[in-house]
Amino acid sequence: MRFTILAVCLMLGACEVGPSRQSAQVQFADDLSGYVVVDEPSVERTADNLLRVSVPIRNVSDENIELMVQIEFRDAHGNPYNDETPKRVMLLARGETKHFFAHSMLSKADDFVATIWRNR
Repeated sequence: MRFTILAVCLMLGACEVGPSRQSAQVQFADDLSGYVVVDEPSVERTADNLLRVSVPIRNVSDENIELMVQIEFRDAHGNPYNDETPKRVMLLARGETKHFFAHSMLSKADDFVATIWRNR
């Protein structure tokens, strides 16, 4: 079951890249409430016109946590087009914030969906 973070994904207006930009989504594949908070992602174009995203993930629990994170890039219509990162492990100490960085492979990337799991 996936949970969309409402507070983070309200429209992400500060992340706009162009007029056709959709609103990025950050989803939890596991229930991580009380453990993880995702702050507002940043999105920019590289010199090669690729989409570069940075998703700040904060551990708000009193324990260390191990996550898996993946970003899937989408085109201007919000459709996936087979451009995604591999699932990567992210270790967060209690209270720590780390940024998950990713670049699209193609310049048609206009949006993204980030998914976060517990690494079991």
